[in-house]
Amino acid sequence: MLDTTAKLLDEQLSCPSLEIIPENRFSKLTSSYLTDGFRQDFFKLNSVKHKSGFIEIDFRVTDYYPSTDNSFHLSAVAAQILFQQSAIILIHLDYNLEEKTKEIYITQNMMHYRKMISSRDIKFTLELTSKKIKKGNLFFSGDFMFNDGAFYGDATGIFPIN
Repeated sequence: MLDTTAKLLDEQLSCPSLEIIPENRFSKLTSSYLTDGFRQDFFKLNSVKHKSGFIEIDFRVTDYYPSTDNSFHLSAVAAQILFQQSAIILIHLDYNLEEKTKEIYITQNMMHYRKMISSRDIKFTLELTSKKIKKGNLFFSGDFMFNDGAFYGDATGIFPIN
């Protein structure tokens, strides 16, 4: 049995049937994310609304790295950054902290992308669905969305209190 499994793995890894694509062909297919590195978009927080366990933030994209067709769309990478940074703001506000003192650690995040966000005005909401303090850490989970559910998801994380 082990010999058979090892043989199958070896065949899959060597993949003799794979076609090698020359650089002059695949270079025309690659994104600037791969060739030039990630270019960060810039955001301005226009408003922040808060109540315990809930935050609503209105962002404006002030500068962006254009997509292939020279237009703007909120990328999955930028959405993840906005989510995490918004969660930091919410946790700090919930604990009456006057300035950012610590990071949060996202332990699980599932984001769904229902439709493209091409507006440079972005509304984000995050509602914590559970909070538990254990061994000097806040363990939390929450639901979030961008632009009325264009992107949405749920996440869990840890915030070190001590």
